[in-house]
Amino acid sequence: MRQSPDAPYWLALLNAPKLHKATAKRIIREWCLNQANPLAALYDLSALQLAETLLLSEGEAQVVLATEQDVSAQADLLAALAHQDIGILTRSDIAYPENLIERMPEERLPYYIWYRGNLSILAKPAVAIMGSSQPDGELLASSNDMVKALAASGYALVGGYGKGIDRSALQTARQANGSIILILPVGVRQFAPFLKSLEPAIDQGQVLVLSPYPPDAELVDAAATARLLIITALAEALVLYEPEASPIAMWPWSTEESLGRAVLLWSGSSDATQAAWKDAPISLFDEADSGCEIINGLLGYEPPAEIDENAFDALPGIEPLTFENPDQAIHVLSQTGKVPESLRRRLMAADWTTEDIVEEREQE
Repeated sequence: MRQSPDAPYWLALLNAPKLHKATAKRIIREWCLNQANPLAALYDLSALQLAETLLLSEGEAQVVLATEQDVSAQADLLAALAHQDIGILTRSDIAYPENLIERMPEERLPYYIWYRGNLSILAKPAVAIMGSSQPDGELLASSNDMVKALAASGYALVGGYGKGIDRSALQTARQANGSIILILPVGVRQFAPFLKSLEPAIDQGQVLVLSPYPPDAELVDAAATARLLIITALAEALVLYEPEASPIAMWPWSTEESLGRAVLLWSGSSDATQAAWKDAPISLFDEADSGCEIINGLLGYEPPAEIDENAFDALPGIEPLTFENPDQAIHVLSQTGKVPESLRRRLMAADWTTEDIVEEREQE
């Protein structure tokens, strides 16, 4: 499992007890994301230079520099968890979920996420199926039929394994050999016993487990609420069966624009529940088939065909483009039009060292 050499510095800074989390995130955003510097280079500055560069007080700058003492311990933690096949994504990593960046306010965005499982599942459009914690037989049958149809169509199911509809949907998806993204409300080590039960599905590439909390973090109400927001941000569509949470609880920011990507409400829901969602642009459905038709129509998703990685090498007269650094790549790509900001970030975050290029070519 490949870890960013900068990850221990991110963990040391973001978990510093004497530094406000918002300050740590602002430092990382400016130094790493805006200026494209490795966080480790920050510790080469003096307190005065750091204060002037990032508009900190001298006291804050000294606290920041003191976090370097925790880097070794965080590196040990990363190594220990890597032996358990648990990795970490930082906000600047290429694999970090783009939907979170685009849909969550920066101040609520998790700047690191622990993961176990198949990261490529993040490339699939995800659907969250949630609702009643005590569903009746008809509700469960409808939601499970919906899950099976979505899994067969290549969608990933994202959820938090909450009691009722949420848990049943994830279990059904796994039984149907569908892809699952499980968002934990606790640290990954707190969830270790359950992870063992998922190992066969994880080894088969069927499951991805994510946690935005420190590895030993215990369950608290705030974490459970934050998990719901991450699920909603990752999902391209929400399917709700008698939901117990209000729209504002699932997405407290700009419900009309952000939550309204694709919200499906089971038409058998009570009038009171539907009234709570009346201001969100929803689509009603009464059968799993009709719900899937709505989702396919809204998202227009088709599972990608398998591509032969060597196919382009065989095309006559076509030479692949190669770049030596991100600036060169952005310059060339900009000749054909505007380079999307998300692609620019990925290019800047990529590792362009000669050693890695040689290593990848030797592996080929």
